[in-house]
This record gives sequence, structure tokens and C-alpha cells, in this order.
Amino acid sequence: MSNIRLEEEIFQKRKVFKTDSYPMSIGEFANMYINDEVKINPDFQRNFRWTELQKSKLIESILLGIPIPPIFVYQNDNGIWEVVDGLQRLSTILQFMEVHKSEPNLELVGTDYLPNLKGIKWGINTDEDDIFVFTNKQKLDFKRSKINLSIILNDSDKDAKFDIFERLNTGGSFANPQEVRNSVMVMMNKSIFERFSTLSNNEDFLECLNINERLINEKYNMELALRFIGITHFDFDSKVHVSDYLDQISKKLCGYEEDDFSNIEEKFTKLFALLNKVSGENTFRRFKEDKYVGGFQESTFEFITIGVFENIDELSELNLLEKIQSVFINETFSKYTGSGSNIRTRVPKFLINAPTHFKVD
Repeated sequence: MSNIRLEEEIFQKRKVFKTDSYPMSIGEFANMYINDEVKINPDFQRNFRWTELQKSKLIESILLGIPIPPIFVYQNDNGIWEVVDGLQRLSTILQFMEVHKSEPNLELVGTDYLPNLKGIKWGINTDEDDIFVFTNKQKLDFKRSKINLSIILNDSDKDAKFDIFERLNTGGSFANPQEVRNSVMVMMNKSIFERFSTLSNNEDFLECLNINERLINEKYNMELALRFIGITHFDFDSKVHVSDYLDQISKKLCGYEEDDFSNIEEKFTKLFALLNKVSGENTFRRFKEDKYVGGFQESTFEFITIGVFENIDELSELNLLEKIQSVFINETFSKYTGSGSNIRTRVPKFLINAPTHFKVD
């Protein structure tokens, strides 16, 4: 019966993923962009940006007819396309054609196959006699070149849009898991994403984390903010990998109304304002022999935030510091933070013990 049931599952799930694909000329796509019929959302962009050589190599590929990967867009409720994969490619093309609305025009550099690309630009308002400007023929050939589009139709299930984007961008070097979540949150509920992004860059929160710039650039602070929200506001699922759990939480947040998220914001800001006043950059460092040692620890972050969250109305600057410092002699904390511990085993124990540890007598 397994293969019969499998066939039924395939049939049902195919109806969830509604897509369309076809080639489109670069000129046609550029016109859609100019007419606001397609959006290249800057919130999807990663910190990593292509170099001038990488951009020039893309233009070279188009000129030489070398296939480039397909562009993925989803069609929103207004029929507008929003690009979810292929932003760097499309941004490069629009920059070169001098029609990008927020990026500077592109001047090419020489490549291995076309060294004479060096110094070449599109030249909308430039004399064609300029030897560093595309000729009319070159412009027409370029605009007639095709790009392949895969369209996620708006009657697809919202989770399907998430899954498609996630599968495109995991397992490779395009984006780390939190960058994928961020992009999908923008796609699903931009206003909630913007508020979540602001929260994860809260000054008190960042002071308490005390992590370096590299980790912030990699969106680790956003992952930790999501982890805190998930553990304190939703049921913790110890059966799934932490990355899958955080995917679930980000999707749940995208279903929130504006007012619903305000409750999370209020508790978040209150908690980290208190922690920052009491212990600042030492909040999530180990306290040993009357001094703080080492750097930020995830297990410490989880235990302290769970405990403080459950007792926030009773805790004050006077009674909190001693409770934070005594975490490291707490039997449950010590038992589940040693070698071999992981979030799936420790958090269920922390959820039981941490509120008791921080309870005000």
C-alpha cells in the first residue's frame, strides 16, 4: 500500500505548489521593472554584494549566450511580481542598463573572454560614437536576450512559498538559515519583519549579547531574538532540529496582526532593558570565582531569558544580579550544559527549572 499512498500524497501536494515558467526578454523584464510591475525588494539583499568583476562576468555570459540560472519570483495579491531568488543577477542587469532605481550605474571591467569590456557602459544619454558605450545593435541584442523565469503563483499555499525559497537557498553558499528566514518573512509579511528586525537590533539586547560585528553581519542577533521569542511565546518542539523549529516560529510570526506583535515587543524591550541595567555586556558570560570569563553562551542565554521572562514583574535591579551569577551553580543548568548537551535536551529542562531559579521569595 505504501506506493499507492505515496501516489496520493504526490497528487495532493502538487496542488499546493502552483507555479509557471517561461522565458522573457531582458528588455521586457526591464520595462516591467520601470513600470513598477515587478519589485526588487532591498530587504531581501544580503550584506554580501557582487564585485565589479562578478557583475561583468554576468554581462559577459549574456553577451556570449552562456546560460544563467533561472530567476524566481512570486506573484502577490495585486499581480505584482516580487523577486525572491536572483536579486544580484537582476540588479546587475538593471544597473548596467542604467535603469536601477536605487543602485548606481555599472561600468564594466575586462573579463577573460572579453577583455575589451573594460570601461564599457550602457550610455542612455551618451553619444554612440563614444567607444566605451554599447552600440545600438549591441543594446538591441542584449535586450532581446532571454532570461528564464519561474513564477510562484499567488494561489500557492503560503508555506509552499516559504518551502520553495528555503530549498533554493539552503545547502549552498547563497544564504545562511537566518538570512533565508528574513527573506521569506519579507515575502510573507513585510511589516512584521521590519518590526522584528528593529527588535533584534534593540540597543539593550545587543549590549547584553556582546557579540562581534561578524556575527551581527551574519544575522546571529536575529536568530537569537527569534529563539527567545519562540521559547518564551510558543511551545518548544524538542523533536525537530533547532533550525526547523526557528523556521516554524518565523512563519507563525508572519501570521500575526500588528497589535499581536506589540505584546512581544513590550515584553522583549522590558526584559532586556532590565538585564542591561543589571549586568550589561556580562549578562550571558560565565561567572566563576567572582569574575566573568569567556564570551556569549547560548545555554546561558536560554536559561536566563526563560527564568527572567517568567518572573519579570517581580524582579528588580536589586534582586536580579545575584540570581544571574548563581545560575552557574544551579544543578539543572550544570547538568545540561556540559559536553554533548544540545538545545533539544536542555530547553525542556530549562523551561521547568529556570522560572524556579529566578522566582522572588
